[in-house]
Amino acid sequence: MNSGQFFKRMKFYYFPIFLLLLLLLLTSLRLHGSSVGIYNYFFYGSDKDPNLIYGHPRGIRSDEWLVLTPWTVSQVHNDFKPESSIYLAGQNFLFSDVPTKHWSTIFKPQNLVFLILPVEYAFSFKWWFKGFLLIFSLYLIFMLITNENYFISIMGSIAAFFTPTIQWWYSTFAPETISFAALALYFFIQAVQKMAKKERWGLNLFLFSYFAICFGFIFYPPFQIPSGLTILTIGGLYLLLVSKKHSIKPMLVPILGALSVIIFTGMLFYIQNKDPIYKITNTSYPGKRFSLGKDASFLPKVIYGFYNLQLLYDRNIVPPILGNQSEASSFSPTSLLLLPLLGIVIASSTKRNSPEKLLTAGCAAIPVLLFVWGIFGLPQFLAKALLLQYVPPSRSIPYLAVMNIVGCVYFLTASKYVDQSQKLDILRIVSIIYVFLFVLAIGIHLREKYPQYIYNPLKILVISSANAVLAGALAFRKEKTAMGMLLLLSFISSAQVNPIYRGLSPLQNSEVISELPARKNDVVFASYYPWLTNYLAANGFRVLNGTYYFPNVDFWHSFDPNGDYLHIYNRYAHIFLTHTNDPDQITISLMQQDVVQIEISPCNKKLEEIGVNHFLSNFPLENVSCLNEKSVIRLPNTTLYIYENPSVIYK
Repeated sequence: MNSGQFFKRMKFYYFPIFLLLLLLLLTSLRLHGSSVGIYNYFFYGSDKDPNLIYGHPRGIRSDEWLVLTPWTVSQVHNDFKPESSIYLAGQNFLFSDVPTKHWSTIFKPQNLVFLILPVEYAFSFKWWFKGFLLIFSLYLIFMLITNENYFISIMGSIAAFFTPTIQWWYSTFAPETISFAALALYFFIQAVQKMAKKERWGLNLFLFSYFAICFGFIFYPPFQIPSGLTILTIGGLYLLLVSKKHSIKPMLVPILGALSVIIFTGMLFYIQNKDPIYKITNTSYPGKRFSLGKDASFLPKVIYGFYNLQLLYDRNIVPPILGNQSEASSFSPTSLLLLPLLGIVIASSTKRNSPEKLLTAGCAAIPVLLFVWGIFGLPQFLAKALLLQYVPPSRSIPYLAVMNIVGCVYFLTASKYVDQSQKLDILRIVSIIYVFLFVLAIGIHLREKYPQYIYNPLKILVISSANAVLAGALAFRKEKTAMGMLLLLSFISSAQVNPIYRGLSPLQNSEVISELPARKNDVVFASYYPWLTNYLAANGFRVLNGTYYFPNVDFWHSFDPNGDYLHIYNRYAHIFLTHTNDPDQITISLMQQDVVQIEISPCNKKLEEIGVNHFLSNFPLENVSCLNEKSVIRLPNTTLYIYENPSVIYK
């Protein structure tokens, strides 16, 4: 390798190195985007939060601040064991995105750092590592698509990171699912390329196997299946194309060997965890949740995505059909509107038999399939064969958002091989006008039907014009304008979704914790204040209720001896307690798909039998002769009451 080739190769790594340094800097400052500051609001109201650097906590992101973050911090007190004894009914964290000391954590790189660093630094690292991995993985994919166009690859990968639906769903598995799928696909293609050229391929095939296993260990089919179908489609088509120029027989043995390693690892995990897998797959939710496709909210969520900017403002009332802010989040689907033009561009390619045509068809196949699934549904046999019955259409939107960016990148790349003609120029101009009028019509429709969501006609005109500029830049292959506008639209629609916060102090508030009893194994809490159940667990207190990834049916059966409520509590659920004056009454009800409410008195014999001896509430408990009031914690925005049942000893 001469010096010119060396520096060209080094240029490839400049952007990833910059991302890595930024990741380390943010980690060292303990900064992250969690909405954990919501606890500060619970305690102190609107008083300025000294650790809030930018933005504000999002109450709607409760799956993060109420569940995942407290679960993660609770593991410090559980020595990161897969099964947590902090939750009285038992909690198995192997299937969640929570750090554990288990061999499968090797394939959850975002969680490995918790076994090395203090929790605040590890949490910060994980938060930004998810973004680093997404940007890096798509950078690699875009470098392949564009034949190493650095500008398009860098801008496109950053635009994907700032896509609204990615930011609103950032704390979920969505970023990792796409990242691991992209990395597995990239290293598979690299391995096949090197085998075809008879170069060293071992490292690439190893990395393909590793990231494919990482992808498999996400354990969230609604996100995994669209990306998995894409890996199979593109990987299979690429292998087919290579087979036309090279013999693939020598490649089959190493490829089958890699697939065997992936299957063996999955089977080993399954054999070791058959019981929890059986329990999860047989829960009422999500185990028995099957989608029929044809979701009335799917198409509005996609096409209203042009106006995702409005979701940033809590005062705006989200159209009811879209659900809440997170559920409503989407993307600006400009490249999807240009699909007909892209098809004509590819068909007009000067490379008449180019592989790009087949790969383009493969890239478009799964998004088109998902649109058909979401809008019209599919025959049951086909939905089962493709596993789409496990994919509620709205859960495919993060995948479609990233494929929209891929479409923009592909559009710029494919246009290089098109003969310039007046007919195509006319089609391009028509497409630009079509995009402008379409986005404008959506804005006018929203203004007329949901004026409390968007009313300003100037804003509608600006958003329509910006998308028309993006469409024009894509159509006429103006790379800098196109990628600049794509990044701008993504950034302004999502930059304020998550706050910038320092540390985890609200979750470990010393003023509250100092008033609670000393953490001992014989102290067991039940909380009548639902927002602080997992908070107690995060501080090492053993708790009855909280959020359970899947239920211990035998445990909850003691509250329901006849099994009348099994269909209610046999699910992933937040367990809320409500107070009743009747010490013998137990009523279990389903408040929403993932919220189970148990109406029970603190003096109920069942609570005594299982050893619950402390109670937390944000209101005085009445008719509780079995309890002693232990302390009252008066804070600016709330008052917490701590009670003890001195006759109960947990064993």
